[in-house]
Amino acid sequence: MQVPTHVVYSYVAGGTSGVGPAQRSITLAFTRPDRLANRRPERAFARGPIISSGMATRLLSRVIADGRLPIGSELYHASHRHPERAVTGRVVSGGIEVNGQVYPSPSTAARAVTHSAAENGWTWWRVRDTGRPLAELRDQR
Repeated sequence: MQVPTHVVYSYVAGGTSGVGPAQRSITLAFTRPDRLANRRPERAFARGPIISSGMATRLLSRVIADGRLPIGSELYHASHRHPERAVTGRVVSGGIEVNGQVYPSPSTAARAVTHSAAENGWTWWRVRDTGRPLAELRDQR
């Protein structure tokens, strides 16, 4: 079976300013599956793998259970531009505690602090003792 490398869609766009409709097309290019299979894993996800919230909770639990992140460890995030906005958290058995609230994953804790819809808590939080981001502990085997 031959896999298409691109698809061309044609459509008629309405005119503006007295110009009539015109025939237009758009080309969508696809990456061939055989090229994806040969890609090195570290290049497939340049910014890290896509992790669902349930998977992140399980990963955090595993990092805690393995002893890579002991319960009671202090986490922090310090902004270089706004040092007065430094935030601290603490590792507890159910996740990360920030301002008395326990969050099940690093990203939910980071999103709660930043009021952002998307925040990667694995890179946002750092361990106070070592200064390393949680992502390094997660990826450590």
